[in-house]
Amino acid sequence: ATSSSWNYPVYYVSLILLGPAGIKRCFEMSAALSGFGNAPVSKGLVVATVGASIFAQAARASHRHTPSVLHAASQLIVFRNPGELLFGAFLLYYFRVIERQTGSAKFGAFTLVTTGISAALHYAFTRLTRFPQAAVSGPYGLLFACFVQYFFNVPSTSKFMVLGCRLSDKSFLYLAGAQLLLSGGTASLLAGGAGIVAGLLYRFNVVGLKKLRLPSAVTRFLGRTLGPLLQDSRPPQILQAGQQPAAAGRGPAAPGTRAQAAPRGLAAGGLGSAAAVAAALPQPSPEALQQLMAMGFERGQAVRALQATNNDVNAAISLLLG
Repeated sequence: ATSSSWNYPVYYVSLILLGPAGIKRCFEMSAALSGFGNAPVSKGLVVATVGASIFAQAARASHRHTPSVLHAASQLIVFRNPGELLFGAFLLYYFRVIERQTGSAKFGAFTLVTTGISAALHYAFTRLTRFPQAAVSGPYGLLFACFVQYFFNVPSTSKFMVLGCRLSDKSFLYLAGAQLLLSGGTASLLAGGAGIVAGLLYRFNVVGLKKLRLPSAVTRFLGRTLGPLLQDSRPPQILQAGQQPAAAGRGPAAPGTRAQAAPRGLAAGGLGSAAAVAAALPQPSPEALQQLMAMGFERGQAVRALQATNNDVNAAISLLLG
């Protein structure tokens, strides 16, 4: 099967199923986890993949010769066309939630391990079965290994119905993954399948893979060199008990105005004790609290964020991440 015979039907079906509201929801999901804060490895992956892919496509357009060693090494990070780069970069950017959940040292080791395992599995399959070595380029192994972790470890935050089927907000990311998986025909299917197997091996801790970590010197280096790059200039907002932060995107409240969610009778000068303020706030939903804690946030921070946003999980995530 050629790339076009697989790619375009999935592309159009994805657009039909998503629709304008679904596409908007995809951006809202990504915006809720704004920026690359606490995710230097993900930032490095996105910058390297986008930069190398653009450079490689420009080199091909100018018919420049690429050394064979460099070409072979670039196969792990370079997408061959803008369409695959768009979907791949979006997925790499969104999967930074996994790094925030596990920590940069563990996620960095996960990146190296699953990339190596998936590449070895793909090579072994094509050699042992004499399957034609179809050309595929890009971090397919890592991306679909991340899908395994995303499926098991990241909870959904909302449910809805589409054409009589009950879906969650995670369905949008699965559609993007299906688009990428089928974009290159058999070649991308094999590469993605190898990534899924590598992700399962890591998930079930085969031979203690989960114990591996990047050296602390490497994570410090990434944080210091890539940390300032694409950094949000706004200082993170720290939620204190009883604090009512401004709604996302609205900025700080004007002087002399009262917070919208502030309980009646608790105006400035008559707030009373912090315990009274906390008691007047809505109690966090146990399900929403569990979702935030599963994403790596501390219980106290998650409780205050949910109280401040009236149990809106996406708004709470945005507040916590600043």
